[in-house]
Amino acid sequence: MFSIKNKFFLAPLAGYSDELFRFLARKHGADVTITEMVSVKGLIYRQKNTFDLLASHATDHPLGVQLFGYDAEDFARAAEIVLEKHKVEFFDINVGCPVKKVIKQKAGSYLMKEPKQVESIIKALVKNISLPISVKIRTGWDNKSKNYLSLAKLIEDSGAAFITVHGRTRTELFAGDVDYEAISQIKAALTIPVVGSGDIVDLDSFEKMRTTGCDSYMIGRAAIGQPWLFNEIKKIKEYSFKEKFNIMLEHFQLYEQKYGESLGIRKFRNFGVHYIKKMFHKKALLQKLFDIKTKEEMIDFFHQLVILQK
Repeated sequence: MFSIKNKFFLAPLAGYSDELFRFLARKHGADVTITEMVSVKGLIYRQKNTFDLLASHATDHPLGVQLFGYDAEDFARAAEIVLEKHKVEFFDINVGCPVKKVIKQKAGSYLMKEPKQVESIIKALVKNISLPISVKIRTGWDNKSKNYLSLAKLIEDSGAAFITVHGRTRTELFAGDVDYEAISQIKAALTIPVVGSGDIVDLDSFEKMRTTGCDSYMIGRAAIGQPWLFNEIKKIKEYSFKEKFNIMLEHFQLYEQKYGESLGIRKFRNFGVHYIKKMFHKKALLQKLFDIKTKEEMIDFFHQLVILQK
């Protein structure tokens, strides 16, 4: 297995963690990346949109594929299908997604209510796949049912190679304080590596996560619109405004080159919103972004942002 210690993971972010964003994040300090969550049913039924999520760059390694679903045998079959054409270093089981449409499928955070099913999924993957298996969990379904410690022990005993812990319950979604104590307890109880996740947005919040003793760190939403965050938290370099601007421009150009002008613009807007909010702090500019129709208009808009920044 690749080394887990002191690594920075880019989280599997639905709608964001595609191959181009992973490429930029890795270029600017992410050590390990994971695909957006991939439906095991979608893989089994050979759905094109599902397979599109597996696209990756040649340098995008170590790379994990995050799978979501319910049936243990579906997980095993889906992983085999991925390995037919894709080189990856590990598979991650999603036991953390709080989104309602995932919960309705008895997937994601729903599985925290069925530890035995989590055990079955891990064992099915370990039996059929030679790659490491990891699991991403939350601290519980809600504050009245925090079962993170017993679940984490079960995950280790079932054969998982490492575990990622987002320090919130399902009902908390992404709000409220991160439960660093829960992550600390899991780290103290397990022998497998623990990756800490939740609100790592700058050096101060990173230092808070370090107090848990976790082995590695996962950055998610904070990296959207600032893929350089990894290197800045690692103190490898401080990025100037010009460097950040050039990364934003490169991000757009990657989309335009892969998808063409019209689709490239539409796909980049998803990220452009976050660049504007985090770099320029001017929400009033967002409507202008959504009015852009051509490559030339996008480049001109970028340069207008620079003028406004001065």
